[in-house]
Amino acid sequence: MPLYPAVSIVKPLTDYRLLLTFDNREERIFDVTPWLAKGAFRELADEKMFRTVRVSFDTVEWANGSDLCPELLYEESIPAESQTRSAMAVAEERARYTVRSAGKRRHRAS
Repeated sequence: MPLYPAVSIVKPLTDYRLLLTFDNREERIFDVTPWLAKGAFRELADEKMFRTVRVSFDTVEWANGSDLCPELLYEESIPAESQTRSAMAVAEERARYTVRSAGKRRHRAS
């Protein structure tokens, strides 16, 4: 059994991030951005190439042969739920601001 969970599903996201599902059912988000300035990973700056990511054995691999070890993917990623919670908090704050702003405009117009 591997030391770290194996990648079972990968989905490319915006901003050079990957949504990873590991064989322990944990979903995590990995930011590839720091790797884009290194060797063959430079090719991944092309969004079309970045989106070629797929699961290969227990990790991820791109069409140009670049890959990252599953230990790195796991250790350097963050739980997807924390990322989702952050995005939801921002959306809720924007919604409150929009409602407050709309209320103020309506109040001034009276």
